[in-house]
Amino acid sequence: MSEVKTTLGHLFNAEAALQRLVDMKLAAKVAVHVSRIVRFVGPEIALFKSKRLELYQKFGTLSDDGKMITLKPEHHEEFNVAVTELAGVEVVIPHDPLTVDDLADQSITSADIMVLGVLIKD
Repeated sequence: MSEVKTTLGHLFNAEAALQRLVDMKLAAKVAVHVSRIVRFVGPEIALFKSKRLELYQKFGTLSDDGKMITLKPEHHEEFNVAVTELAGVEVVIPHDPLTVDDLADQSITSADIMVLGVLIKD
């Protein structure tokens, strides 16, 4: 078994495309493969979201109704640097990537293939 090297930002950006794969009716072997990848990727995406929320809280202010955080203008650049650094954190997924052959019988968009990136190999 090989592994996939990627970043937290890439996994976060791939979340919706991964969910579309999960929602597809796939051959059993491919469905198991997708579910295993999602099992490894899910906690990494949750970590990214949690840390990003902490950054919003650090550099922003909570609305009066407590439902929205607005970044303080004087902290935009510092926030962007911190989120970019967070997104660049390297992650190793201890599982083989999907292959194009795995998805040969599926209707998947070029956009999803692009965003999935290293999670799919030729």
